[in-house]
Amino acid sequence: MKKITAVFLAIVLLLSTLTLAVFAEGNQLVLGESVEISFDADESFVYTFKPTRAGNYKITVTGGAKSAVETKIYNAVAPEKILDEGFVMTTDEKYYMCGAVSLKNLMAQLDTEEEEFLYMNAKPGREFVLKLTDVTSMVEEAFEAFKGLAECFTPSTVTVTVEATELQPIKPGHRPHVSHKEVFEFIPDHSGKYRFTSELTDGAVPEITICDYTGCVATSEAFTTASGESDLDFDVTVDLQAGETYLVHCDNTAVNEENESIGSFSVEVEEIVGSNITDISYEKSLDTHNTFTVTANGRPAMIQFIEPDGGTRTYDRSNQNVTIKSYDADGNEVNSLDRTVTYEVWDIYSNMSAGVEIRTRAKYLDGAVYTWDTSTYSFTVELLEIEIDAGVRSITPSATSGNKGAVVTTVVTGPDAQGVRFRMANGTTTTYYSSKAVTLENGDLEFTGKAWMNEDGENVVTVLVRSNNIWNEVGTIEYTVE
Repeated sequence: MKKITAVFLAIVLLLSTLTLAVFAEGNQLVLGESVEISFDADESFVYTFKPTRAGNYKITVTGGAKSAVETKIYNAVAPEKILDEGFVMTTDEKYYMCGAVSLKNLMAQLDTEEEEFLYMNAKPGREFVLKLTDVTSMVEEAFEAFKGLAECFTPSTVTVTVEATELQPIKPGHRPHVSHKEVFEFIPDHSGKYRFTSELTDGAVPEITICDYTGCVATSEAFTTASGESDLDFDVTVDLQAGETYLVHCDNTAVNEENESIGSFSVEVEEIVGSNITDISYEKSLDTHNTFTVTANGRPAMIQFIEPDGGTRTYDRSNQNVTIKSYDADGNEVNSLDRTVTYEVWDIYSNMSAGVEIRTRAKYLDGAVYTWDTSTYSFTVELLEIEIDAGVRSITPSATSGNKGAVVTTVVTGPDAQGVRFRMANGTTTTYYSSKAVTLENGDLEFTGKAWMNEDGENVVTVLVRSNNIWNEVGTIEYTVE
């Protein structure tokens, strides 16, 4: 994988927007045999390779004089998933000294070796595609301002060879160093999450891509450092499958004017061990007090819940709020002291904060010492939501003017109203609870009560409805004493 200068990025952009003719599609590459390909300007060739056995394969693309070829390998059924790619550039002297301009210095980050090595991991019968595209005119157009540039490029000639190859394995705990370009093989022992990191020195710029036989599962971005101090520049966690082969493509894209690599970087992979707690369930309720069912591997001594503020609730096997059942690998319940105990289910009655992340971990006896899990299981408590309908349908006084005294008023509410209250202008109240209300055919409640109008002139009485144990103002009654 090649990182290139801003100038050469223009070439790639132009290439991506140009429609290229594709010839010889379906031509088969044969293991161990070489194919020579001659291009016209901007011509593309597509070759296929179908391995007869699983393994890693290397495709070598060797450039002839003045070659400028882009190469890509992808899975035949998923062409959008590039397995490997690069450019082949010749080291022909005339190419680099075009007139009085040294393109070698201007394109310092372009790999100028004659050979390009592309790698892929394969399974039998899974067809791969190699696409080669001449980019001569793209280079010319990008650098057309340079004197005499047209003499520097001609259509390309390359030789393609497919070989089976063995790659250096990378394993958890190892930290191989890369100064230029290298590809490692990684085969996980277990399915799960793996963390890949790189640490650079002396201005190296790492590019890392992790691919299986279907496509790339993770890729880095280019990083640069202002100083020569070590720094963590690539940190990614990916889900990988046990026994599958993954190719870790590593390329140091930092080079000097002589196109020599600057600095180096290390690559490390570690397996992320998950929590021994595998599941937590509960039945939603209206209360934060609940019974939480915790499934944990082995025979834990304690289970601990950790709130976001750091507060903890810890339960051991003898806690009165804990009930434990033990099971073997087949799911049969067994005695908790049985050697076949594979996992346990703890029912824990506890009070948890709702709506926040609760981290949970288990503690085990390790030799003579009890040790907490380094990883936690996270979950969030959600309360049962009940829709309450206490909305006011209507407020109907028997009159809006007249003498002082009581005005009979009817208030119709939703079925969940707990009561209706009239609050007079002087602060006195009369209250009518739902036990005295009439239930209508549609389930609504009808409250009938007296609102007292005792002030001369205008009287305003506030109507309140009680729901969920809270009184809420819902309207007013206006009445004029004549």
